[in-house]
Amino acid sequence: MNFPTPYFLNVALHAGILSVLATLALLMIRQARYRSVIAISGLLAVGLLPWFTALRPAQRVITPIPEIQTQSPTLPIWTVITLPMDRQIPKLAEASVAPEKFTFPDPLIVVVNLWAAGSGTGFLLLVGAMLKLRIWRKSLSPPDDTAWKILLPLSPEILRRNDFLISPATASPCVTGLFRSKIVLPQFLFTSASEEELRWAVRHEISHWQAGDSRWMIVFAVIRCVNWWNPLTHRLASIWSDAREQLCDLHATGNTDRRVDYGQFLVAMARKITKQPPLAVTMAKGLHARKLKQRITLLLGAATESEKPAGKNFIALNSAVFIACAAMISSVKIKAEEAVADSTTVPESTVVDQQPAPTPSDGIPATPSIPQPPAATTPVQPDPPAAPPKANRRIKIGTKFIITDSKPGFSEPMSKEGRFTITSLLSNSQEQMIMRGVTGKNVL
Repeated sequence: MNFPTPYFLNVALHAGILSVLATLALLMIRQARYRSVIAISGLLAVGLLPWFTALRPAQRVITPIPEIQTQSPTLPIWTVITLPMDRQIPKLAEASVAPEKFTFPDPLIVVVNLWAAGSGTGFLLLVGAMLKLRIWRKSLSPPDDTAWKILLPLSPEILRRNDFLISPATASPCVTGLFRSKIVLPQFLFTSASEEELRWAVRHEISHWQAGDSRWMIVFAVIRCVNWWNPLTHRLASIWSDAREQLCDLHATGNTDRRVDYGQFLVAMARKITKQPPLAVTMAKGLHARKLKQRITLLLGAATESEKPAGKNFIALNSAVFIACAAMISSVKIKAEEAVADSTTVPESTVVDQQPAPTPSDGIPATPSIPQPPAATTPVQPDPPAAPPKANRRIKIGTKFIITDSKPGFSEPMSKEGRFTITSLLSNSQEQMIMRGVTGKNVL
């Protein structure tokens, strides 16, 4: 399992937990102004916080081999063997490489790849919807002088003329745009609708425009693309949309005297709609009759003061609760590996104090063990300070030089077996001469 895999799995885990907490919080709240804030906070927490809470990587535990830790820190003695020039050393047979067998990929890596593929597809669809929205907005036109004279007295909240656009198609009143939001009104409202119905539509869309709902819709669309596999994320976005529509309905009607007529106006307008713009906060949708019925029912039973927005204290408290929950669930991790020993085995010949003695082969006599010289002839050197261990594994290799020249160039005579004497190997200067002479010798 590579490093990014557990990170993405932890992101998905934390996002799922946060979406569950946000959904449970919404089950306990009934008022639309509070449900809207909780839904926004929950969606932002699901879309942003898991990418930070999952940054801490899971610790990998490697069990060291006890045989290596208990070895002596001393290095083996150098062993030098001389051979005649005509001695042929057989080559080792090349190891045959076995063909690689097919192995199934890690299921967790497959899940992460599917997640990335689904998110990429969602982003492509989102880009296509934004292009359609841009093309659709080119067909709109600003209100002329006659339309502006009709709009201006409808609401005291109307400030600028360039905030409105007129649609020639039979579309729903809506708010669209990310950086420069616009209120779009269909042309049929200026001809067939009464002044009261046009006022309801204008006040409804002004409420969406002031809250920046078109921007939130695009942000939540990005979060839904990343978390397309999580049904609770889509549920939170739907709850936010329903709560915002209810609040805008209350803002449009104001009092309870004309709410029944307002409900009839929503039903009549939903029947007229033939075109639905993408990524727009629409007032009525023809394909959502069940939600429209539930929306009218909630409007008729809501109190007048329930249209007031949630206070800053509630927004700050709600945000702090989600951040605290994200900090607590950051300790829930999917580890990269379990506590296992390293699968790499160390040959016994490389472990200190376990080096096998050379065996006689092809007429080469075995190297006898070199006895320790008397203490009087060996200069005593102080031991270097021990360095602190830097790793759990330490491999020390005893190197052997085989010199094929029978005249090594030392003054001491050689033994009958063709080896150096003990005194020649105990001299530091002669050992250095052997090492310097390696480049001029035939060395195996």
